[in-house]
Amino acid sequence: MTPYDLLLTSTNAARMREGLPALSGHTLLNQVAQAHALAMAHGGYFDHIDNEGYGIGERLLKVGYNYRWCGENISAGKANADDVIAWWLSSDSHRDNILKPEFTHVGFGYCFIEQDKNSFHHYWVQVLASPLHPA
Repeated sequence: MTPYDLLLTSTNAARMREGLPALSGHTLLNQVAQAHALAMAHGGYFDHIDNEGYGIGERLLKVGYNYRWCGENISAGKANADDVIAWWLSSDSHRDNILKPEFTHVGFGYCFIEQDKNSFHHYWVQVLASPLHPA
């Protein structure tokens, strides 16, 4: 199982335990998450706001995903997906994002960098959203 598959399966297992529907993976959300993981790793920062001053909402709109709801979880320094999802689920704010009933889509990004300013090496991003007009 790939790290992305593990994150999707674990995210949906947590939602199902709470009686919530599973999230569907979404190409644009994966694209936004991956770009943010790369930007943090190579840009030497760890934040929900990127170096251009954009948050998750702006980044989604830039790729053409018109959202009704959106959220983002980030993690750095953890080498494997099991540790990342366990940490997100142990944090109230991150868990709240995962369990937000309005979300329908999810995407993930990951970047490993040998040498980085913060010595985190591993950068993970989870983007959660629902479209403005469901299909």
